[in-house]
Amino acid sequence: SNLRAMDSSTWHRRQAPNRLAMLGLTVLVSHKLIPCCVGQNVPLPQEVADKYGAKCLNGAPPTYEITRNVSDTRWVLFLEGGGWCFGSNANQTLKSCAGRGGFVWPPHAGTSPQIENDGSLPQVGLADIGGVMAQDPTINPDFYAWNKVFIHYCDGGSMGSSRTNPIPVSTKSGQPAQMWMRGRNNFDAVIGYLQSTLGMGNATEVILSGGSAGGLAVFYNLDHLATLLPQGVRLTGFPDAGFFLDALTVDGSYVYRQNFIGADPVWNVTGSGGTNKKCLAAYPSESWKCLMAPYLAEFIDTPIYVMNSAYDAYQLPNILQESCVPTPSTSCTDIQKADLQAYRAQMIANITAITSKSRNGAFIDTCFVHEQNVNYCSGQGMPNCVGWSPLSTGSKKWGYTTAITLADGRSLTPQQAFGAYYRGDTAAAVAIDQHTYFDNPTCHYLGKPVPPCTDFSGPWSSDEKGQTKPVELQQTGCSGTFTVGGAIITYTAGTSTITTDKADNGGRTGTLKAGTLVDTITWSDGAVWDRQCADFSGDWIDNPHWFTPVHFVQTGCHGTFTSGKTVTYTVHGNTLTASQNFFSGLSGRLVIGCGRLVIGSTEDTIVWSNHAEWERNHTV
Repeated sequence: SNLRAMDSSTWHRRQAPNRLAMLGLTVLVSHKLIPCCVGQNVPLPQEVADKYGAKCLNGAPPTYEITRNVSDTRWVLFLEGGGWCFGSNANQTLKSCAGRGGFVWPPHAGTSPQIENDGSLPQVGLADIGGVMAQDPTINPDFYAWNKVFIHYCDGGSMGSSRTNPIPVSTKSGQPAQMWMRGRNNFDAVIGYLQSTLGMGNATEVILSGGSAGGLAVFYNLDHLATLLPQGVRLTGFPDAGFFLDALTVDGSYVYRQNFIGADPVWNVTGSGGTNKKCLAAYPSESWKCLMAPYLAEFIDTPIYVMNSAYDAYQLPNILQESCVPTPSTSCTDIQKADLQAYRAQMIANITAITSKSRNGAFIDTCFVHEQNVNYCSGQGMPNCVGWSPLSTGSKKWGYTTAITLADGRSLTPQQAFGAYYRGDTAAAVAIDQHTYFDNPTCHYLGKPVPPCTDFSGPWSSDEKGQTKPVELQQTGCSGTFTVGGAIITYTAGTSTITTDKADNGGRTGTLKAGTLVDTITWSDGAVWDRQCADFSGDWIDNPHWFTPVHFVQTGCHGTFTSGKTVTYTVHGNTLTASQNFFSGLSGRLVIGCGRLVIGSTEDTIVWSNHAEWERNHTV
């Protein structure tokens, strides 16, 4: 057996049957590996793209990411956002779309010193983008085991555009080229391929979600998707940050509206039926209204749950065009405050187009935030992709524990609220934040990310007055608790500092010194605590059924490994936390000598936060 040839540092990974399955490019179900055809940035096969006329702006096939669980017939589809190519008139829109596609309009001949662009838009890897797309049941308890598809955005028109003929443009070096507007074709092609080839033809439940411009794309495409699915499939829309208001700027003009009016002759969304058809029939002479969610909403027949902030961090500066946002160190004038509150009031009024139908739901908070139901864009300098769960890295970054208090007294996070709605909890279906002016304490905007803090969680050995005792620290965000002598003590973590409450000898401060496999806290009263960090270094095997070594290198309490990409990790006690590029920062807990037997040897086991397990043989 190859297992007998491994050294004492060799590990292999095991996943329980019929659980969340898809790490890398394989699916494991009932101990049987089923090959899967997916990875990062997967393009549709050319023959499929040609069948549907699917093309990105630059003519390339659209791309997607997928997390496949072949034992589950439920699917979450997420439409990527990323703004629009638009302008107040057709010429501005053509120039904007050409730039987005890596081209120049009007076409010109000659040379350019600019670096050539292939027209592709920035992408992210893998369908696990956090939030409702997460594989971690602690982050996404209701939907973690569902199949997930992240559909990339490449038309600049919220996946609704459709022009038969290409638009002449030029490359930046002056060569003739063609630009395509085929957003609805792209949507249809991905859906068709998922159904015919990747298993969605057997779907029983589908959630169509999306964020920002992708959230608006849900409004465009939801009822259309209902016509593509077999009868009896439960379909639900879940647009996040896509309810963009048709509102005046502080100067009294409809800039946002005009950008859509100017763009549609290029996009051809309304002319091709790339948005809700009932809306188009209702507004034959004002078809531009069917490009905007507040007008579209009343015509949508499919159940839909809208998530949006009334103080949306994109809408305030770009639609209202108000630059002031109150923080602890800045305040707004009375006029600015009135403008901001009027915008919130319009959001609350407009959302009744959704909430007036009992099958629908909404979560409208007053946090300064844009997207909330995913986590992948939380690295930005504004609160975006923040708030789904207090455990999400974006929420921790901004110090948000976003929640709305319902009439029955329950306080629900976005994750809890949508899950309750989906399960049929009518009392939780409509959550409207009653805080009116940036005063929801669960999302207090500081104007910048919260200061970084050190994770002190894990098992410590305390040396108090000559006696050594074990102490377990539990930490969420930058605060935590531990128990000494039956007393529960709370603490606050700073950057390498820890401060306890008065229950701990009147309160004291400790300073952390990170060492090689041992961390030390030196307290202000002279006591010293030690925390050892487990050594995860060695060669790993991806699955007991096939042998692909993954090598972990660890120095002190930090290390790296390569699994398609370089992943960094930090160890606190017996817990490893991976970097964001490994399934949105998966964490794992080491259990020493769990007693499970493999070829007569005792194993150590890492129990990951998504319930996967990795094992190590001590002996050969």
